[in-house]
Amino acid sequence: MSSTNTIISSITIYVGIPIFLSGTLGNILNVRLLWRTRYNPCAFIFLVSSLINCIVLFYGLFTRILGIGFHLDWSITNRIWCKTRATLTQSSFLISLTCICLASIDRFFASCRQEKYRKL
Repeated sequence: MSSTNTIISSITIYVGIPIFLSGTLGNILNVRLLWRTRYNPCAFIFLVSSLINCIVLFYGLFTRILGIGFHLDWSITNRIWCKTRATLTQSSFLISLTCICLASIDRFFASCRQEKYRKL
């Protein structure tokens, strides 16, 4: 049982930290790039998605890395943090997916052959 916990802890540290760092860097670059073109509806939706993905990374992955990898689990000592973290992470993930779907729908209507759909 102890070796399983050690393996899980090692995977969380050695896989989670590069994902966290590259995800944070990618989202910051997306925000920087899309901030100038926020008047375009699709760019604005992707900007919101990148900002929400930052929340997912910080509240979801970073706290998981601290809890499992370094044994700094705040959800054990603070019940409100435990409930807030779970709700915020799941809600943010779903909002991000919804934003990507909305951007896809926007591009579909913008590139449609019929003029009545392009004007929506």
